[in-house]
Amino acid sequence: MKLIDSQDVETRGVEILKDLDAILIPGGFGYRGVEGKIATARYARENNIPYLGICPGMQVALIEFARNVAGMENANSTEFVPDCKYPVVALITEWRDEDGNVEVRSEKSDLGGTMRSARSSAS
Repeated sequence: MKLIDSQDVETRGVEILKDLDAILIPGGFGYRGVEGKIATARYARENNIPYLGICPGMQVALIEFARNVAGMENANSTEFVPDCKYPVVALITEWRDEDGNVEVRSEKSDLGGTMRSARSSAS
């Protein structure tokens, strides 16, 4: 296993990924290194390298595909770029129903998923 910081991919390029057999982009928060993660997802897709994206790792794979396969230049997440042209990933407060109406959500409503880090029993 080899740890590579996504900011290193931003500064040094995808060449630092060349000897990998598989790629895992785990969960995390914030915008730091996002473009490096997107470049890594592209490298994995274009080179047929097995890729597992967890939470933002899957989000950056979606952004990469939208940009480079679907032709949605500058696609992004509203978490990273609130006013992006193609928001392919949106915050829960921006979810829309099938008619395009914004679904009002709060911390007490069904959020569609939870973040239970070590809060549930393993039984």
